[in-house]
Amino acid sequence: MNNLYVKAILYSYPHLDELADQITELMARKAVASMHDFSPCERQCYKMVELALQKGVVTELKRVSDAVLKNFSEEDIAYLDKKYFRTGNKNSCDIKQGKEFFRQIYKLEKKIGFLFECEGVRDEWFKDNCMEIAFFRELVKTVKEREEILKKGKDTFERNNRKEKTRSVSA
Repeated sequence: MNNLYVKAILYSYPHLDELADQITELMARKAVASMHDFSPCERQCYKMVELALQKGVVTELKRVSDAVLKNFSEEDIAYLDKKYFRTGNKNSCDIKQGKEFFRQIYKLEKKIGFLFECEGVRDEWFKDNCMEIAFFRELVKTVKEREEILKKGKDTFERNNRKEKTRSVSA
């Protein structure tokens, strides 16, 4: 599974229940406001069905995420908590820092992506279902921008290190 989608799911995981509740509330408000809405009834029904489908996607993603995350140890969950969930779990204080932290996160992301694919959440499913929801479109966009910034910073760091090594060799 695309790593951007895995990261988007992980960032969204603590908020999926809240997102489903917000969609439910929006549906209720639209239903009440429909008596003052003079647009065609079919269009109003279409919007309600669209919202119900979005809630179903969010609920399914939460169910699958719960099933996938049950496969990980408390230590792995602490790594994910520190990077993605940010719930302030006390176990996250005991985890390693620096390169080891990022290596562990990378391994966990790959394993989580594989497990999501095993559960049927593949790139196509994510594109067809989740990218129809504005929350996920913006989240994927933000994750992609963050990745580009980090890549640009890494490239600059490597370029500066190469320059320093060539200076020390020629001196």
